[in-house]
Amino acid sequence: MEHPRIPFSRAVVVWGASYIVSNILALLLFSISGLSKGEPTPIWLVAATSLALWVPIVAGVQFLGNRFGLGNIRHDFGIIFSWRDAWGVPAGVASQLLLVTAVTWPFTQWFPDQFSSDKIEQRARDLIDVAHGGWIIVLALIVIIGAPFVEELTYRGLLQGSLARLISPRIALVIIAAFFAVIHLSVVEIPGLFVFAIVLGLMRERTGALGLCMVTHAAFNATGLVLLALT
Repeated sequence: MEHPRIPFSRAVVVWGASYIVSNILALLLFSISGLSKGEPTPIWLVAATSLALWVPIVAGVQFLGNRFGLGNIRHDFGIIFSWRDAWGVPAGVASQLLLVTAVTWPFTQWFPDQFSSDKIEQRARDLIDVAHGGWIIVLALIVIIGAPFVEELTYRGLLQGSLARLISPRIALVIIAAFFAVIHLSVVEIPGLFVFAIVLGLMRERTGALGLCMVTHAAFNATGLVLLALT
């Protein structure tokens, strides 16, 4: 599949501008919500800020597709699914249960205070704790559908795709995986997210599309959500 030849410099500038706008909108939503410091974030606000974060980034990707591609985001960035992508479900489950656990385990031994299971699970646990009734469906849509779609489109579709035309594809894969892990702004999650992003990057490189990446990412997030909901 032929993807638009987006210069990496343009991809970074558009991503950066979209990221800044997204965070400004999210901060504005938090400020007008009247939420007190330390108070749990309600799911409606999580949903609103998620949209505020995602819409500018997707709009930025679409802008680059219009400029350098056909203007069809599905074709330009390989948002294509096939039955073969179904194996992304066991891949995502295994990544969550086995891969991330294995990679994180040494850090829990070396830095037990910083990498305790409570701290690793804290962000997701906070969301689960405030999701009651129908709001659990909203949370599932955010975590299992929205986040995998936007993050794969952005990191594997736009950034990895454009950087791989500038340097070695494998080096590009590692750089974007590291960036993906760090941009989540949680030190305890970096080791696990980095290795998972390597898996996703290899899938993107092998298939030339994002379908398998998105299915794997969705299964990964769903597994984590179910585990926390059951404990």
